Amino acid sequence: MVDIVKAGTFNPTAWTAAEETTNARDFDQALAAIAAQSEASAPMLVGMFDADLWSEMEFLGARGTRGAVLVNLVLSSCAAYRTQLFLTACGREELSTMHLWGGKDS
Repeated sequence: MVDIVKAGTFNPTAWTAAEETTNARDFDQALAAIAAQSEASAPMLVGMFDADLWSEMEFLGARGTRGAVLVNLVLSSCAAYRTQLFLTACGREELSTMHLWGGKDS
């Protein structure tokens, strides 16, 4: 998603390739990939400056600054999905994405 924000456009081919790679992982490989994301995040933002973060873009039908999209979509999704993985690991598999994102049972 950081690549989408940096480019200002969605690349379906790159997204599909990343999704296929992700879907091919077993549990241990998924954990390793999640752990590696922490160190991979900062280098992804190299070259983005204040002017870039304040520039406007449209994504998923909404218009806003690249900085706002990074915080509201990328950072928030990381927190929500890690929470969902934690809840699943704790045996709360009945709690879904809609509980974390959609306000189900709020």
